[in-house]
Amino acid sequence: MNRMWKKVLPVVLVCTFLSLSISACTGTRNSSQEKTAQTQTSGQTQPAEQSGTVGQAQGSLASLDSVDDTSDLPDWAGKQLKLTTWYSHGTSVMKRATSPQDVVTPEIKRVTGVELDKDKSFDNGGQAVDVKMGLLSATNDWPDLAFASSSNPDKFYPLIDQGKLYDLTELLPKYCPDLWEKMSIDKLTGVKNNCTYAKDGKIYFIPMQLNPMLQYDIDPSTDSSKFAFIAPKQSRLMNTVVYVRDDILKKLYPNAKSQDEIEKLYLDNGKFTQEEIFDVPVKTQDEFVKFMYDIKALVEKEKITENGKPVQVTYANTGGDNWFLLNNFLGSFAGIPGNINYFTYYDKTAKKLEYAWKQDYFKNDMKLFNKLVRDGVMGQDSLLNNDAMFNQLLNGGQYAITYSYKPDEAALKKAGKTYRYRRLWLDQTYQDDKFVSTNTPYMPGYEIAIFKDKVKEEDLPQVLTYLNYMMSDVGEKLTYWGPRSAGLFEEKDGNRVYKDKELEDCMVYGKDNDKALQYNLYNLILPSAQTMGLGTAWPGYPTYMGSAGSKLSPMYTYDRIRSAADAENIFNPATLQGLSAQDHTVFLNPGYSCDMYRYPALITEVDRFWKARESFESALKKTMAASSDTQFEQLFKSFLETAEKNGGTDATLEEMNKLFSTGNANVMDQLNK
Repeated sequence: MNRMWKKVLPVVLVCTFLSLSISACTGTRNSSQEKTAQTQTSGQTQPAEQSGTVGQAQGSLASLDSVDDTSDLPDWAGKQLKLTTWYSHGTSVMKRATSPQDVVTPEIKRVTGVELDKDKSFDNGGQAVDVKMGLLSATNDWPDLAFASSSNPDKFYPLIDQGKLYDLTELLPKYCPDLWEKMSIDKLTGVKNNCTYAKDGKIYFIPMQLNPMLQYDIDPSTDSSKFAFIAPKQSRLMNTVVYVRDDILKKLYPNAKSQDEIEKLYLDNGKFTQEEIFDVPVKTQDEFVKFMYDIKALVEKEKITENGKPVQVTYANTGGDNWFLLNNFLGSFAGIPGNINYFTYYDKTAKKLEYAWKQDYFKNDMKLFNKLVRDGVMGQDSLLNNDAMFNQLLNGGQYAITYSYKPDEAALKKAGKTYRYRRLWLDQTYQDDKFVSTNTPYMPGYEIAIFKDKVKEEDLPQVLTYLNYMMSDVGEKLTYWGPRSAGLFEEKDGNRVYKDKELEDCMVYGKDNDKALQYNLYNLILPSAQTMGLGTAWPGYPTYMGSAGSKLSPMYTYDRIRSAADAENIFNPATLQGLSAQDHTVFLNPGYSCDMYRYPALITEVDRFWKARESFESALKKTMAASSDTQFEQLFKSFLETAEKNGGTDATLEEMNKLFSTGNANVMDQLNK
C-alpha cells in the first residue's frame, strides 16, 4: 500500500481512519490578540503543561498574521535544531531525489531554526511499520519525529502507553495557533471530536494535510469551477485506475482515443460526453479478461518489444503487498466499490462485516489471477520483483496495462517513446446488491509524533513553532512559491505570477518537467510525483494541504487558460451525473469503519493479525504462482489456515461486528438499503 497518494488516484480524499472520541479537541478560536499573546516570546522558561518544564520558543513567529510572505519574517534568534525523521508509511520515501536549487528548506531554517537531517532520517526500509518499530524499540534508537499515515496511527498507541510520545493536548493551542484555527473550522468538528491523532482524550499527533478540498466544500467565497481544473469534486464509484498504452489499444480498437486525442478533445470542448469517456467497448469482467488475452496475442503476432523483451500485458504484483491488485485492479473490472479491500467489508446480504478472503468471489478471482499468471498474461516474474525492479519495468513501457501507477511520462519521452498511457474506463454495473460504498468524515492524511527520548522538553516549543509555521498560510505559500527573496515570482494585478514559464507550466498546469523538484516546491498533482505529501525533494517537509491544494494554490489563484494537462482529471466518469461515489456512499463513524486495519488498538486478535500481515500477504501471493489447479487449491487452503492462525477467526470477526454495529447504529438502515 506504499505511495498510495502518489499517482493512483491523486484526487481521492484520505478519509477512512481509526479514531477515538476526544473531548480535549473542542474549544473556540482565540482572538487575534490572544493568538499574539500566546505566541509572544520571552526567552524565559515557562511552566509546563505536563510534567517538567517547557521553555518558551525564541521568536515564535507571533507576526504570522501580519505578513504576506515569509521573507518579511525575521531571522530565528534562538537555538538551531537538526531533527531526524522516520517516514513510517511506505518503503520508498528515501528514493526521492534531492533538490539542486532548494529554496524552501533554507527559508524554513532561517525562520524557525529547524531543519530535517538528510543523512539520519529514514523510512521503513522495505519492512512493515510493525517490524521497523520493533527494531527501533529494541535499540531504543528513536527519531525526533515520526511522519505517520493516518491509516495506522494505532501502531503508535503502545508508544503512548510507554510514555515515548509527548502529550500535546494543551500545547497545540498555545504553540500552534494557526494549525489550531484550521482544526477549528466548523466542517472539521468531527475531526476534532473523532480524530485519529488522539487517544484517551489526549492529543499526541500533529495532523497534516487537513485541507484536501475542504475549502471547496465549505467556503462560500470559493469558486468551485476553478477546482474543477484540479480535480472533479466527486470521485468515481468504482476504483478504476487502469491505464493502457495507447499505441497497443488503437491496434485493437482503432476508434479508441490516444492520450493526445483525449487532450485535444478537451482543449476543443472543455468537457467529455459519456460516449467519449466510455470509448472502448469493454464493460464486464469477462470482456476485460478477453481484452487482456487479445493484447497478449497481438504482442506475440506483431513481436512488440521494449528493451529487447516482449511487452507484458500486465503484472501480478508491484514489488510489495497485494493491495494494488486486490483493491485497485479487482475493483476496476468487477463492479466493486474502490473502498472494498481484501480484508473486511460490509456485506449487504449478510448484514454484517465479513472477511473478504473467505468469500467465493475472492477465491474465484484469485484462481483467475493464477490462470492469468500461468498463461503469461500477468508476468510471473512480477511475483518475484522488488519495488525498484517493478518501477524500472513500469517506467520503461514494459507493461501494456498498468493498474497501480501511471508510468512516468517524462521518462518515456526522454527515452524517445511516441506512445503514451491513457485511462481506460469500464462502463460496468455496480454490484450494489452485495457491496456498499462507505466513507468517513474528512481526516488528515499524515500525522506527526514527537518523541520524548530525542526532543528535549526545552526544545519542544521550537519544534511546535516550526510545525505551526509550516501549517500556516505563510508556510503554505512558501511551499508553492518559495520566499519572495528567491525571486521566482512577481506581483501582477494583486496576484502572484511565476517569472519562469516552465515553472508556471509545472505548478499551474501540472506539466511534468522537474521544475518543482528543481526548487523543492510542493506539487503533488504531477503524475510522476514521488512526494508522499511531504514536500518534493528528500527529506521533504510537512505540508498543510492535500493533493488537491487549497485556495492559496497557484492552480486556483491563477486566471488559468484551458490546458491539455487538465484532461487527465476531467476525463473521468465522476464528472457525469449519477456516476460518483457521493451518490451512493454511507458515511460511518470514523472510529468504527469497515476496515479491519482500523481495529488493532481495540481488539487484541486484530492487532495480532496485523502484526503477522507479512505471512498473510506471502501466503496469498503464493496462490498466484501455483502451477496447476490442484496446487492452487492446496495453496489457497494453506493461505486460509495462515489467516486463521494469525487471528482472523470467526470470534475476531464477531468482536469487530459488535463494535461496528454499536458505533454505526445511526446508519445501519442506510447500509442495508
